[in-house]
Amino acid sequence: MSEQFDPVNKPKQYNKNKCGIQTIEVTRYLGCDLGNAWKYMSRYMFKKKPKEDLEKAVWYLEDFTYNFLDQKNWTLIPEFPFHVPTLVKEYMQKFIDFEERPEVQRMFKHILSIINNEGIIDKELFDYDLNNLYLYAQTLEGIEIVD
Repeated sequence: MSEQFDPVNKPKQYNKNKCGIQTIEVTRYLGCDLGNAWKYMSRYMFKKKPKEDLEKAVWYLEDFTYNFLDQKNWTLIPEFPFHVPTLVKEYMQKFIDFEERPEVQRMFKHILSIINNEGIIDKELFDYDLNNLYLYAQTLEGIEIVD
């Protein structure tokens, strides 16, 4: 029997990933910017316009670094309190393990690192990987996913 999807309660694009975990099981703990970036990266190959989804992920990651990281030492500002349970971090690692595109996988790793280490450890590497994600998105120009 095939798995049943529902556009409201169990949308296909958030349940087709190879790790078998619904995206919401991670994003509900990450706040707006990191949660939306994770969402767009986890579904980009299952929605109509993958390029657009990855560009949105880049936008949210840039917004996060501008608004929630101390620009001097790249740690989370005190006004950004959140707690991500250990089980959710394990789910995040499964997404990382099953992600086939290195550009996406590296940004998933950065988000997990932000959660684990309260900030970005290596700003130059983060910016480099974020740029590579953007460049990969550009290669998807004109590609539309048909269900």
